[in-house]
Amino acid sequence: MNIAKRFLAVLGLLIASTLNMTAQQFGVIYSFPLDGAPCCPKPPAILAQGPDGSLYSTLPFGGNTSGAVFKVTPKGKFTDLYDFEADKLFAPYGGLTLGTDGRFYGTTSGGGNSLQGTVFAITMGGQLTTLYTFSGGSDGFAPYAPPIEGVDKNFYGTTLEAGSQSPQGTMYKVTTSGSLTTIHQFQGTDGAGPAVPLIQGIDGNLYGSTQFGGSRGDGALFRVTTAGSLTLLHSFDFTTGAYPSALIQASDGNFYGTTLSGGADNKGVVFRMTASGDVTVLHSFNPSGGDGGAPQTGLVQASDGNLYGTAQSGGASGYGTIFRVGLDGTYATVYSFDGTTAAYPVDTLLQHTNGKLYGMSMAAVENAGTVYSLNLGLKPFVALVLAAGKIGSPVAILGQGLTGAKSVSFNGVPIVVP
Repeated sequence: MNIAKRFLAVLGLLIASTLNMTAQQFGVIYSFPLDGAPCCPKPPAILAQGPDGSLYSTLPFGGNTSGAVFKVTPKGKFTDLYDFEADKLFAPYGGLTLGTDGRFYGTTSGGGNSLQGTVFAITMGGQLTTLYTFSGGSDGFAPYAPPIEGVDKNFYGTTLEAGSQSPQGTMYKVTTSGSLTTIHQFQGTDGAGPAVPLIQGIDGNLYGSTQFGGSRGDGALFRVTTAGSLTLLHSFDFTTGAYPSALIQASDGNFYGTTLSGGADNKGVVFRMTASGDVTVLHSFNPSGGDGGAPQTGLVQASDGNLYGTAQSGGASGYGTIFRVGLDGTYATVYSFDGTTAAYPVDTLLQHTNGKLYGMSMAAVENAGTVYSLNLGLKPFVALVLAAGKIGSPVAILGQGLTGAKSVSFNGVPIVVP
C-alpha cells in the first residue's frame, strides 16, 4: 500500500463524520508564572501531542535555567521535564516534533561543545540525548525550528546561520543516532535565514520558507529533494507579503501560509501556493478594521477542513487574534485576545485529537505567557504520527482512549495490528 498517496483521502474520511459545530469556548489551561520558573514562550514554539495525550514543547528562559522542556495535560497539570542549564545548552525556541519512536526531537539555538546550537531527542520521561552539536562552520549554527521526521525515518531541519563565507543558513539531515549531513547551504538568492519547520509533501519532497532572501530579499518559498537539490518556487515582494512563516499542505494539495508583513496594508497576508509556485493572496490583514495583524506563525487545517492561525496584533483589544480561513479564501476572526488572560499568540495552533485547538501566548497582565485552548465543538478523531511511509513500515496512531481494536484499515486495505 502506498500510504503517501492515500493518506489525505483517508484523513478526509476519518474526520468527515466528526463535525459537530457548537459555540466556541476559549480558556487558559496554564499560566506561566512571573517568579522565575521556566517561562516565556517565543516563536516558533511548536506544540506536540504525546502518546499520553499531553502537550509537549520548550521554553527559552526561566529562573536559573537556560530553557526547559515541559509537558502540560489538556486539564492544565504542568510538569517541568528537563532544564537545560546542566548541559550548558540554551535557548530552545523551536518546540518539539514527535517521532515514530516515541521520542520528541528539538533544537537549542545555542550551547553544545562549540556554543553554536544542538539537535536533541528527549523521552516522555525527560531523558535527554544530545544528538548533534553544530560547529558554526559549513554545518551552520543557531537552529531555531525542530527537525521533522521524513518517510525514510531520518530527521530534516534548518539552521538560521552558517559560518562559511556566503551561506545564509543551512538544511540538514540527521539520523536518530546523531549522524548529520548538510544537504543544502542557502546563498541568499535562494533564501536566507530559515527559522520555521520544514514539511514533507505528498510527492516526497521537502518544502519550506526563509524569512529573508530570494530574488527580492523579502523571503522565499522553496522545494528541495532529500538529497539537497533545491528549486526556488516564489520570492516575496511585499505585494504578495514579506517574511513568511511555515507552510502546510492542505487536503486540496496546495500549500498555505502567512507572512509577518506586506500585503495591502503592510500587516501580513494569508497566501496559497500551488506545487508549481504560483502564489495567490487570500487575505490581507487590516488591524484598523478590527482584523488581526502581523501573523508570525503557520496555519493548521482542522477537522472541519478550514485553516486556523493566529495574528500577534490587532483584534478587538489590540492583543492579537485567532482566525479562520477557508480554502476558498473566506476569512473570519474567531477570537480576540483580551490582554488580561492571554496576549500576543506565538505558536502555530495544534489540533489535539480531542478536537480542540491549543496554542501558546507570549504574555498577559499577570503572567509570563500561557497555554490556551479553543473549543470549536469538533469531535475527537484519530491522527497518524507520520503522514506517509514505506510499505511494511509501522504506523503510530494518536487518539482518545485507544485501548484496542478489532481491525484497522486504510481505504479498506487491512493493516496488521501488533
